[in-house]
Amino acid sequence: MGTLDSILRDYGLLGLYFASAVEGDLTLLAAGLLIHTGTFPPEAALVVGVAGMLSADLFLFSLGRYSQSTRLFGARAEQVLERAGRLLERYGAAAVAVVRLFYGIRNATFFLCGRREWAVSRFVAGDLVGAACWATMLLTLGYTFSSSIDTVFGEVEKLEHRLLILLLVSLPLVFAARRFAKKAAPVAGESE
Repeated sequence: MGTLDSILRDYGLLGLYFASAVEGDLTLLAAGLLIHTGTFPPEAALVVGVAGMLSADLFLFSLGRYSQSTRLFGARAEQVLERAGRLLERYGAAAVAVVRLFYGIRNATFFLCGRREWAVSRFVAGDLVGAACWATMLLTLGYTFSSSIDTVFGEVEKLEHRLLILLLVSLPLVFAARRFAKKAAPVAGESE
């Protein structure tokens, strides 16, 4: 997470906005860690993270509205768009709110909303609910597990020291045992 962490630390909330537009899930988990360290205020991180995700989703919505190409979704484009279409027909704007939970169909759903010429206000209303809930959950997870991660890293550091000592002690023993085994093994063709 080195590069993402440095982007968020160096560029602050502006970095959070653009990073959450490109990769919202991982960015918001990392932002939760940074809330724990005091780098971001929680409310600002939530608002900026949701704004970044909404911007990306509106971009996909616009692509659907103004582009006829489905190459964005790869070889299985029609299959993915068909699944997204069934969701939208059955659940409407609620599907837009919930689809964030389903990897592989999220972007297709936003694209299809644009293609089906949904009103922007209808799309944003559903997407805002989903983005706010998803961002809240990811920020909370990042924040909650940040102390656990610190603890785990502390324990790993202690374990690394112990393993290094064990390695330094055992390597000479392994080489000595191999050398002894070579000397003790009978040479092929010799009889006892």
